[in-house]
Amino acid sequence: NFLVLALSGKNVDFTHVLKKIDGMVALLGKEGKDDTSKKDYCKKEFNDAASKAKDLKSKISELSASIKEKHASIEKIAEEIKSINEGVRSLDESMTQATQNRKAESAAYLELVQQDSAAVELLGAAKNRLHQFYNPKLFKATTTPSPYDPYALVQVSLHRQQTDTVKVGAPPATAGAYKKSSAASNGVLSMIATMISDLEKEMAVAKADEKNSQKEYESTVADAKEKRAADLKDAESKAAAKADLEGDLSDDQQTKGMKEKEQKAAAEFTENLHKECDWLLKNFDLRAQAREEEVDNLKQAKAVLAGADFSLVQAAPARRLRGH
Repeated sequence: NFLVLALSGKNVDFTHVLKKIDGMVALLGKEGKDDTSKKDYCKKEFNDAASKAKDLKSKISELSASIKEKHASIEKIAEEIKSINEGVRSLDESMTQATQNRKAESAAYLELVQQDSAAVELLGAAKNRLHQFYNPKLFKATTTPSPYDPYALVQVSLHRQQTDTVKVGAPPATAGAYKKSSAASNGVLSMIATMISDLEKEMAVAKADEKNSQKEYESTVADAKEKRAADLKDAESKAAAKADLEGDLSDDQQTKGMKEKEQKAAAEFTENLHKECDWLLKNFDLRAQAREEEVDNLKQAKAVLAGADFSLVQAAPARRLRGH
């Protein structure tokens, strides 16, 4: 109607229309700036979200590797502690057995010494008896009878009879006079001396063996005690290291759980960001072009109304892309 009136030569006030056109142009300009601002915002948020997602993924991967490594270290230390404790138990058992063996060896030694000493004393008593008969000068009188002397219990009887005269009848014509067998006695005495010497040597060797065995046992006990203390200290140190690793493992697991929650939240944020921004980013250029054409058409209409070229009235209507 305004154009019809203008063409008919009648004066019409287009001030209100022109203001409307200016308002529409300004609105389209503001809309363009808002789109640009929103586009910049979306790009920035997508970049930040991608960077954050990458950092979270890397951190979670590092934590997963650390957790796996700590699990392996804890299991290894636990096996080492178990091995040490088993070694200590085995050491204790071996020392218990060694102590029992040492007691048995010591008892056997004492028994041997007792038996050999008794044999030496008995052989000495027999030797002394032979001296009393064959070599009176070598006879050793004693007032303390030996418990191993089979003649000790008849000492009193012999003493009573020693003054009695033994009457022996005349020997037959075929029998010779009685004589002491000195040669035979010397052989017996030599044999007894050899037996006594062998027994004394046996006791000397047994004594030396007993001394060496006891010394070796005491050394073994000392070494075992030292090793046991060192092993227990090592086990204690490993237990402390294991406890520290378990604490670090717990921290890593908690941190990983937090990071996974952050990752989930970041993924939800990115998903919402796509819903918010994808349409605008996809249609940004089309919207900008549509606004530009719309602004050009509005300006041409304003020019027409202001007395410009009326041939522009027939211009094609502008495309619009104002929403979705």
